[in-house]
Amino acid sequence: MAVHDLEAYPWLNTELKYIDAAIQTGTRVIGICLGAQMLAHILGAEVRANPFKEIGWFPVSRTKEADTTEIGSVFGDDVMAFHWHGQTFDIPHGATHLASSEACTNQAFVYDDRILALQYHLETTREAARKLIEHSQDEMTTGPYVQSPDSIMAAPDRFTAINTHMSRLLDLLM
Repeated sequence: MAVHDLEAYPWLNTELKYIDAAIQTGTRVIGICLGAQMLAHILGAEVRANPFKEIGWFPVSRTKEADTTEIGSVFGDDVMAFHWHGQTFDIPHGATHLASSEACTNQAFVYDDRILALQYHLETTREAARKLIEHSQDEMTTGPYVQSPDSIMAAPDRFTAINTHMSRLLDLLM
């Protein structure tokens, strides 16, 4: 689903209002994948189909702009991240672009040092990836940035690495 699928998924309207209210009250917010797209949309940026689906393990690279923010300091130069998306977003006005990949220029941003948007997944566990593969095979079309289920599951240590990275981000935001 995507942020513009409001008719097919009417609960997205409620979710958008909830996220907007959290932003307005000064709450720290983290949006991952669809959540990142929702944050971008609420902050006035365009959300649209990415030229490529990105499903599997692909590196994301820290931008030079990331060095200007406290949260950007947690981003390594390159992180092998887990991806499962076909959408992208523009970086909202006033936000700092944190990361990009070969397949998707806008992978992460931070806004007001308290709103973090990640297009990619650092929270995914091996079991969660297995369930995604099991229940979303139809999304795994042929493309330069779509890996096979075997490739996705081949390196269990990658899940530990991204979960550790996510913990560092959460510690900084707390």
